[in-house]
Amino acid sequence: MDDVSNVQAVFGDDPRVTNYVQWKPKATEEESEYFLRILVDGADNRRPSWWLVRRSDAAVVGTIIAAWDSSGEDVETSYVITHEHWGHGYATEAVELVVRFVFATTSACRVTAVCAEENPASARVLEKAGFKPAEYLPAFAKFNVSPEPRDCRRYVRERQGPLK
Repeated sequence: MDDVSNVQAVFGDDPRVTNYVQWKPKATEEESEYFLRILVDGADNRRPSWWLVRRSDAAVVGTIIAAWDSSGEDVETSYVITHEHWGHGYATEAVELVVRFVFATTSACRVTAVCAEENPASARVLEKAGFKPAEYLPAFAKFNVSPEPRDCRRYVRERQGPLK
């Protein structure tokens, strides 16, 4: 499968997957190519992204991104997993790997993530990866599930031990 097909598989029009993302589904090849260019162009040292690939057969099951703030102290992560791969631990494993990568290679103090209050599965992924609920964010973000801004919560995982 090529990268455009992977984009369509992960960011396609499955509402179960796209309900709680802020971008529109990538249904056409042109939209997928454009989105892929954004991912590649942003994959510098301040906004790297990775495909999540199942070890057993190299199937793409999702993607994850890490975005540094301007101070370099905080990194926000977000992820998307295709519906048929939910419940297998891929998101938790990916979040844990991003946290390890950030803390091993940078001086960032925190890794954060934001999820809609009405998305308990994503909150559980973050909690299993060692994040703690932090700031309540009323009417914080618009997702595909509704044109109205949704209440969200920021989750935080603090660096343990000395900085690099």
